Amino acid sequence: MLIPDSKIQEVRERVDMVALVQRHGVELKKSGRSYKGLCPFHGEKSPSFYVWADEKRFKCFGCSAGGDAISFVQRLLGKTFVDTVHDLAKELGIDIEAAVDPAARERSQVKEATDYAARFFQDQLWEPTVGRHAREYLRSRGLLERAGRRAARARAAGLR
Repeated sequence: MLIPDSKIQEVRERVDMVALVQRHGVELKKSGRSYKGLCPFHGEKSPSFYVWADEKRFKCFGCSAGGDAISFVQRLLGKTFVDTVHDLAKELGIDIEAAVDPAARERSQVKEATDYAARFFQDQLWEPTVGRHAREYLRSRGLLERAGRRAARARAAGLR
């Protein structure tokens, strides 16, 4: 599902970067206008991980990791961009679902339903007894071999 840019920007603006980093186990100490601590992305003995609260950014001068709250959580927890934005929005009380275009939501639901139906009918076609008549018909039309190759490619690609 596409997340509107305005909601992504709202998440970036509203997140408390220092609290987010500390909540994930990084002890930060104030150092001028920034905060510094040990980098959660690599082992180190002296702090090279900096957070700028006013800019809502982080940077490790040891491993070169850097970015905003979204990239921090993505890198730390190995989540996708969309999942990370959804999780942060939920924590911040930002309703992303309300911002999604109803037409886009409907297209997504229709795609999910048709994908499910396609998988169901492919499974039925290759069932030994259930799909026998359908396979015979496809064979008589010269389509079974092509359908079999397509299904094999889909299975090999992990699409089923």
